[in-house]
Amino acid sequence: NRMLAVTGVYLLGAVLTLVGIVLVIPTILFQLSQLIELTIKELPGLLQNSGAYLKPLETTLAKYDIHVGTDEMVSLLVSRLPQPDGPAIVAQMSGVAISTMTIAVYGLSVLLLTFYFLLDGKGMIDSVVKLSPAKYQSTVSDALSEIHHCLKAFFRGQIVLGLLFGVFMVVVYMLLGVEYALALGLFLGIWEIVPVIGPTIGFVPALVSVLFLGLANVGGNRLMEIIFLVIAFNICQWVKDNLVAPRYIGDAIGLHPVLVFIAIMIGARLDGILGIIVSLPVAGTLAVLFKYLTAGRQPKVEPVSPEDSAETQ
Repeated sequence: NRMLAVTGVYLLGAVLTLVGIVLVIPTILFQLSQLIELTIKELPGLLQNSGAYLKPLETTLAKYDIHVGTDEMVSLLVSRLPQPDGPAIVAQMSGVAISTMTIAVYGLSVLLLTFYFLLDGKGMIDSVVKLSPAKYQSTVSDALSEIHHCLKAFFRGQIVLGLLFGVFMVVVYMLLGVEYALALGLFLGIWEIVPVIGPTIGFVPALVSVLFLGLANVGGNRLMEIIFLVIAFNICQWVKDNLVAPRYIGDAIGLHPVLVFIAIMIGARLDGILGIIVSLPVAGTLAVLFKYLTAGRQPKVEPVSPEDSAETQ
């Protein structure tokens, strides 16, 4: 029955989560800590070396009486870099623990609500429909059904795309010889859930890794390796957006690209990353409601009689 099916899905999810905690997450955390440590260690030297590349620019600008002290600029940047502070990190651990507990409570609440929705979601929708006047119940039912399909297609598509894209990029990173491929690929997959800007943000740590360590399986200088990685990422992104995404998401939200951009900006302004994630579903829901609210207010066009048509001619 439905109760056993829902319980089975939750048990399977719990087993997969436990396997991830035991086998995958420790490796990811170790690789991320190594990458952060490497970045803190190598970034000052990288900035110091960048002064040599800026010297030709400084010489060219000096010919036009524009004086730029590249050495001073680089030294200033290096001096402003944050230094790792052990006591400060330890002092912040309590805040991290509280934040983790808060997220855990929110996550448990979402799981419980999802459990009840899976068990009796249709009954809840029917109860909402019955609250509306009898002559509007059909319209309310159609609107709720369209909103349901819109949200289901969007969230299911984002999660599936994030999982597939993350695993795929782990393989791509390994083939190219990117250090910390597992952590970087799964990090990118998690950010894939965030619409529009998520993949770009998730790709940045891979660029940092290649900037410091290069690509083990690709020859050439460091700049060419970075360009090669960017090209590979854009090819994978194109395949995902044009061949895979239409299958799992399609035109789920049904919004014009300009409205999508506006919705994301409003969501980011209201609640940061979480606002960006929920901005498109909320905008899609509002679009459906607006369509049904204005459906009966369209101006009627009177039919043109043959006599009137003849007179106009």
